[in-house]
Amino acid sequence: FVVGARIIASSFAPMQEDEDALRQRAIQRISDEPVSPGWSTDGTNRKNPFNVLGVSSGLELKAIRKEYLSLSKLLHPDKTSEPGAAEAQKEISTAFE
Repeated sequence: FVVGARIIASSFAPMQEDEDALRQRAIQRISDEPVSPGWSTDGTNRKNPFNVLGVSSGLELKAIRKEYLSLSKLLHPDKTSEPGAAEAQKEISTAFE
């Protein structure tokens, strides 16, 4: 039984590395997105919300919401202490509004 538990535990290590890599790429993509005019109703400049969420503008709301929820879970401050994650979380929340 102990040997089986070790095998199962070791199989989760690559998934954790993949999640960390995904998190870092998402933070980098969101922070690199330039601020552009015309993406807010109050006249302020914001980042393109579709680019922040990593989706195309032609997707249905259901698919956009699914991507938002996966990014939100990935970048949630309770899940990671990665630098820039909190700011990226705020950006995706603003983009989804």
